[in-house]
Amino acid sequence: MEASAEGIRALWVSLAVLGATALLQAAVVTISGSVALLGDTLHNAADALTAVPLGVAFMVGRRPPTRRYTYGYERAEDLAGIAIVVFIAASSAVAAYEAVTRLAHPRPVTSLLAVAVAALCTAPGLVETRFSLLADLVVL
Repeated sequence: MEASAEGIRALWVSLAVLGATALLQAAVVTISGSVALLGDTLHNAADALTAVPLGVAFMVGRRPPTRRYTYGYERAEDLAGIAIVVFIAASSAVAAYEAVTRLAHPRPVTSLLAVAVAALCTAPGLVETRFSLLADLVVL
């Protein structure tokens, strides 16, 4: 039970860090028009959103077995995995569409300083990676 609580805590920290990073990057994308940064923003947003079904699955999986579900609710994590795949596929499709559109109709990046500042947003992503790995290890 303690390992599960630690995993949930790491999951919410990951959600907060990636959510804040994605919001900051989204602001820079609207200012600069950078497609490369848009791709990273979508990646961070999708990663942040995957914490929601996984957190729900962790909480549901902690429920004790019932007469109907004699092995408990741990399979909720499998369903969360499907939702995560959908989030990642959707963000990849949007990024690919935007990249192809930009190749067909090029526009200049308007604020290179904003893009340089956004490059600093990778640091929270690295911190989040550590918490994600911790959550994965705790769950195993």
